[in-house]
Amino acid sequence: MKSDERRFDSVVSNIDWVLLASAALLSIFGLIMIYSATMRTGAPATFVGRQLFATIIGLILCALMIWLNYRTLSDFAPHFYIFSTLMLVAVLIFGSQIRGTRGWFNLGLFNFQPVEAAKIFFITTLAAYLSANWKSIFRLGRLAMPAAALALHVALILLQPDFSSAIVYFPVFIFMIYFAGANVIHIAYTVLFGLIAVGIPLAATYVKIKHPEAIKTVVGGFIYSASYDINTALMALGAAAAIIFFLWWIIHNLRFRMPFIFAASLVIVLFAGTFSSFVVSRSLREYQRRRLIVFVDPNIDPLGSGYNIIQSQIAVGSGRFFGKGIFAGSQSGLGFLPEQHTDFIFSVIGEETGFVGSAVFLGIYFLFIWRILAVVRDARDRTGSLMAAGIGVMFIFYCVTNIAMALGLAPVTGLPLPFVSYGGSSIVSSWMAVGILESIYARRFTY
Repeated sequence: MKSDERRFDSVVSNIDWVLLASAALLSIFGLIMIYSATMRTGAPATFVGRQLFATIIGLILCALMIWLNYRTLSDFAPHFYIFSTLMLVAVLIFGSQIRGTRGWFNLGLFNFQPVEAAKIFFITTLAAYLSANWKSIFRLGRLAMPAAALALHVALILLQPDFSSAIVYFPVFIFMIYFAGANVIHIAYTVLFGLIAVGIPLAATYVKIKHPEAIKTVVGGFIYSASYDINTALMALGAAAAIIFFLWWIIHNLRFRMPFIFAASLVIVLFAGTFSSFVVSRSLREYQRRRLIVFVDPNIDPLGSGYNIIQSQIAVGSGRFFGKGIFAGSQSGLGFLPEQHTDFIFSVIGEETGFVGSAVFLGIYFLFIWRILAVVRDARDRTGSLMAAGIGVMFIFYCVTNIAMALGLAPVTGLPLPFVSYGGSSIVSSWMAVGILESIYARRFTY
């Protein structure tokens, strides 16, 4: 018993207090902004109370993760992955439907979104696998299992459908296999697959909204038809495959050393990406397609899909240098800014605190990310470093995407701003991730 107490005292004395403090400051900042953003509802205390309750649960899980050796998570990673997969299956059967997505378990006091925990379990599982196979991870065959694990989770999430949660998996997967030493060509194939799977349905929507006259042309009509009709898509794929193999034949006859597997793999990626695009296409509702496109030009649909971005830009711009003051935002206070306590919480920050307050807020985030990078650098082993890297990429992607979305620089995806946006599952999983990071950092000198 005394040995366990000494071990726990040693862990506590070695944790990164700056990382912990920056996350705590972000959570406090979030509670204040949620109160301000929900004042017009007449019940801001209810939203803050729920967020505070979720934060307390997150802090308890954070302490549990700090106490638990991160290598235990690694050792039982396959079990955690199976458990998270079963949760994603169960929510499709027994889950509650909110805003058209069946992705929550109704637990009475609050709704739990299992995809938030599934992301953490996927990162720990992928880190364990990459660490165990790092000597041969440059081989394409070694990526088959993690790619299948990725595809299974993404497919189950798209069935909800929850496109915004699904896209987070791809940057995490790409950067983790890169850090593990995967072949750059294989990483390029992964990126190409993602671009095709998402790009085809979005390109068709863009043409339909921005250049509807192009559909009447031969080329434009073919591209548009290929995104909706499988037979047209197969014709396009067949033509693309013939061109790729013909180019390889020319290069091969010119005595350049290019293995046939490169051309064959590229064709496979094209086929897999195209078929996946049909899955993505069916998981996206028309309003979601338009929201992902209108950031290019919100005035395409100023009273519809572009309304959120336009109002967000007005809110951020009206804050100017010092802001209008906490609880004094007109765009948020009068209800012009939609989803202001969740998706567009940064717009409230920009309006009420201005450039100065936003800069301070972003400074805290930079401090938080900087300390995560320190965990990646100082981790005792490859497993801990990869685990921290995956969590770091997840936080960076969330942060950059949400803020860029509020500024009109990225599509409206519905991704939360970690620690700040209203959402119990998000805040709990974020603090759980901090606990894993602290467990890795605190054991940098010993197992």
